[in-house]
Amino acid sequence: MSSLRMKVQKAEFEKKPVCKIIEEHHQVSVAVRAAQHRARPPVMAAISGLNISKCRIIYKDVTGNDPNKGPLPSDTSYFVSAAHIHIESAWLAQAYWRLAKDEESIRDQVESLFLAYELYLQEFVAPSLTFDRVFLLTRHLHCGDITIARCNACGGAPLQVKSYNPKRNVKCPVCCMLN
Repeated sequence: MSSLRMKVQKAEFEKKPVCKIIEEHHQVSVAVRAAQHRARPPVMAAISGLNISKCRIIYKDVTGNDPNKGPLPSDTSYFVSAAHIHIESAWLAQAYWRLAKDEESIRDQVESLFLAYELYLQEFVAPSLTFDRVFLLTRHLHCGDITIARCNACGGAPLQVKSYNPKRNVKCPVCCMLN
């Protein structure tokens, strides 16, 4: 690093109040953690508060690769499209809700998101959901586009998409496979 650049960074550092430095450190650490899970820069920006260009740089530094390009998936029906995806999505949604239920701040909800995803990676042998999909699942849960229902047959807790909301005959994917 050039000495001029170091002097500029030192001058910028000295101008910032301590609380801003701490907040920026937290934002960068959240972005790094998201990049370690291969989150795309728009997701990293949404959960960290950094701008997308900084997130792209962090992603490349952490992974050594350029981030994937293209639009983020946003279709709610993906989470109930196949039985194994539905089961994993429901498991993850329940884990997230249990971790985040008492959390009021966004910072704590982001930590709950990371914890739920890390538990998911430990629990499932071949996970189908990426961190980006899990982030979108939690957004849909908060918006009410996806809800956790109760299976009429076994009492399990499948996901329900708002656009398809039958009040009766709710079945989890396991009960659907058994019938």
